[in-house]
Amino acid sequence: MKVVNLMAKSMTGYGRAEYSTEEVDVSVEIKSVNHRYLEFSPKVPRGCAFLEDKLKALVSQKISRGKVDMFVSINSSALGDTEIKVNKPYAEAYINALKKLSEEYGIKNDISVSTVARNSDVFEISKSEIDEEKVWEAVKCAAGTAIDKFIEMRTAEGKKLSEDVLNRLQVIRKKVKFIEERSPETVKEYREKLEERMKELLGDVKIDEQRLLLETGIMADKL
Repeated sequence: MKVVNLMAKSMTGYGRAEYSTEEVDVSVEIKSVNHRYLEFSPKVPRGCAFLEDKLKALVSQKISRGKVDMFVSINSSALGDTEIKVNKPYAEAYINALKKLSEEYGIKNDISVSTVARNSDVFEISKSEIDEEKVWEAVKCAAGTAIDKFIEMRTAEGKKLSEDVLNRLQVIRKKVKFIEERSPETVKEYREKLEERMKELLGDVKIDEQRLLLETGIMADKL
């Protein structure tokens, strides 16, 4: 039996990396479980959907199988500043409407900031444009390192699996060799025991050699 040199990679793996510039701090985690094909699921911050296709292309260059999840965390001014302003005309009209409601229907006037803030139309939210190129360059560096660590772990786990398979194969080879050497003796021993048993049962009656050969042959096939 020829021993095959196995070059395997585990289907499970994990990798994590960080990358920072003056403007961008990125953290990337990648993990996977077994899957017949590559199934990639990126989790990116809100407003960064443009990263998903880029990350999929990056991952597919080095990984061909597994259910792969990637988590991207970004802290960056390049994501754009968020500005929240009060829509004063609307807010004033809304507060006056609440006061009028209280007066006309005799309802307790318990208007507070939290009451007004529940109406989302009171606020105007604006966000400056994301610098996609700067964000992607930082994410790509972190993701690339995380993927390399992920592959290293898969390779190390695969090596352990290969060694385990080869060790088990060696045990099987020894068992097979033992069976091959022992099999003829087992058949011989069975014939002798069968013959002794038949003599005990039959006494002086002559043993049917053909029947003895038949029974021995059946046992040999089973073995």
